[in-house]
Amino acid sequence: MFGVTSVERDIYLKAHGKGRVGKEGLEGELNGDTASWICSESKLITHVAALQLVERGDLALETPVSNYLPQFEKVIIVNEATGEWRPAKRVMTVEHLLHQTSGLFYSGGSSDGVPDWDQDLHNPYTAPQDPHDPVGKFLGLIKGDLPDIPVKFEPGTDWAYGWSSDILGFVIEKVSGMSLEAYLQKFIFQPLQMRRTTFLPTASEQIKENMIRISFRKTLGDGTMEVVPWGHRYYETDPDKVDLFCGGGHLISSTNDYLAFLRHLLQIYAGSAQQPIVGRNRIMELFESSLDPTSQRTMEEFMRDVMPVDGVQWSRGQAVTLNDWPGMRREGSGFWAGFLNTYYWIDPKAGIAAVLQSQYFPPLDSRFLTLREMLEKTLYSGLEGGAK
Repeated sequence: MFGVTSVERDIYLKAHGKGRVGKEGLEGELNGDTASWICSESKLITHVAALQLVERGDLALETPVSNYLPQFEKVIIVNEATGEWRPAKRVMTVEHLLHQTSGLFYSGGSSDGVPDWDQDLHNPYTAPQDPHDPVGKFLGLIKGDLPDIPVKFEPGTDWAYGWSSDILGFVIEKVSGMSLEAYLQKFIFQPLQMRRTTFLPTASEQIKENMIRISFRKTLGDGTMEVVPWGHRYYETDPDKVDLFCGGGHLISSTNDYLAFLRHLLQIYAGSAQQPIVGRNRIMELFESSLDPTSQRTMEEFMRDVMPVDGVQWSRGQAVTLNDWPGMRREGSGFWAGFLNTYYWIDPKAGIAAVLQSQYFPPLDSRFLTLREMLEKTLYSGLEGGAK
């Protein structure tokens, strides 16, 4: 599913393929309202929610995370290769979570730096939830057998991809006194009429009946590809069993909904939003660099296989391009991707944003990346100076 919006309206939407992989093959036509697990596209939404609280004066960037979650009063710097650790000297703050400089990292990940997310009793995302203390259990699984929660480096001194956005979501819950689901519904999804965006997909028959199923693209002996069902559970969908809301990766949404969200951000940036969900100054922070040279080099190394040019930074909620991408997005564009080959970018200079959603493994699939680049180049070749 590929959709594009300008500041004013949707300008393109095309859904290709089937929504279910079953015994009889591919079934169920996709459309713009088909819901899917958007994975790390969730992060931008969670970070916008945090910026709302900052704007209201309810949350301060310099506040220690331990003020809300005492488990972070002490963290330890761990060498994953040797297992050695030492106490961290610096305090982890809310700003570190926004910048992904907290030192928190996905452990047990694959070679691309993201978690395997298999059905595992010890995986914080997939383990059964504790209805009495869901956040405590989540943090306990991150800690594992270590004496305290592990980080890769002193908070604020480098960049690492990991649990920061999830922890930020837990902070939002503490500050607001609401679950992250309730907060996002009240302050983002309902105002923007995002009716198919939620942590609780099976609570709505409308979403449940039009939700794409996860599949796996495997290479056969003759070099051809086959899409097959994937039977593992990657997130809890039963609303009676969901007590944990992970803002770093567990939201369900549709292409139309996510486009509505991105379009609203474009409108705030352009100064044309009606009833903006957050002020323009805060939205501008999503397109401004936040990393020092050391942290930037780490991030660029992490991104080396998926960027066509050098020059990328992290803002307070997404990656940001430092240069024009030839024939594609402009300098100052924001973007990020998700585990199941989901992807968005938002280009304020061109006045457009786009979403490309699929729902299959392996992550960072070469065919998906090639398709994304082709679609982006085709789009920009027809803009004639930018969408209006």
